Amino acid sequence: MRSLVKTVFIFILIALISGDVVNNKVESHNDDNFINDYQTIKKFEIRWSDIFEQEENTYYVYLFSPFCGHCLEIKNEMIYYSVLGQIKMYNIIASDEIAFGSAIENTIGKSRIEDVYIIGYPSLLLIKERVLCLNVAGSQRILEIIV
Repeated sequence: MRSLVKTVFIFILIALISGDVVNNKVESHNDDNFINDYQTIKKFEIRWSDIFEQEENTYYVYLFSPFCGHCLEIKNEMIYYSVLGQIKMYNIIASDEIAFGSAIENTIGKSRIEDVYIIGYPSLLLIKERVLCLNVAGSQRILEIIV
């Protein structure tokens, strides 16, 4: 009986995971010419201190840790968007340089790195004309914005 329960549990788990992959549109990102690896977006990496120093007037900054479970949930979508998204996206890998705080809504409208912080990983910032316009955290919230 125990092995039957275990088998049914594994079957349900596989079905749930498969459903998530389809629902999150990961399958459309598995093109033969597209590699879902962080090396794919290495050229879009910037430093925390440079978030207001990019050439474009409007761009996203995605902050993540390669060891963060929530970051891994949306890894494929974020790599895909970094390469092919409508708005330019830069990436920052977790480092000691990044500032953390809790009231991220207080960072909106700021234009100096000293006044900006994130609540955790993953986070997505939107910069327009060197001013922070959006500061959100969480995999689902980020997907709602970029997908």
